[in-house]
Amino acid sequence: MIFSIIANVRRKKDITVGNRRIDSANVHQAYGLLSMYLALAIIGCGIICIVAPEYSLADVVFEVVSALSTVGYSVGLSVHVAVVGKVVLILLMYIGRVGMLSFAMIFAGKNKVVPLERPTEKIIIG
Repeated sequence: MIFSIIANVRRKKDITVGNRRIDSANVHQAYGLLSMYLALAIIGCGIICIVAPEYSLADVVFEVVSALSTVGYSVGLSVHVAVVGKVVLILLMYIGRVGMLSFAMIFAGKNKVVPLERPTEKIIIG
């Protein structure tokens, strides 16, 4: 993603690392995953800040990012927060463990299976 930003600043069409070009679909997927991660972190922080206003924003952000990243560190917030906050942290831990892309695919619709159509061949008869 850093190389994407550099290529954008230099007004280059292709994103290159070394002598290789990175496919734009991979860059879009990386930005999508980052966007989902940030959205979940912001939503989780918002819910926990509402449920536990006695904690500082830094503590809440640390706890949420730690849960989403499955790091295992804690500032002790998860012990004292209400049940709703604990459920949010559990969900974030689960999403972090399963993986953001796998979790997103749960909600994505199934791809339609395109029926296999074999090519026709004209053969010589006679």
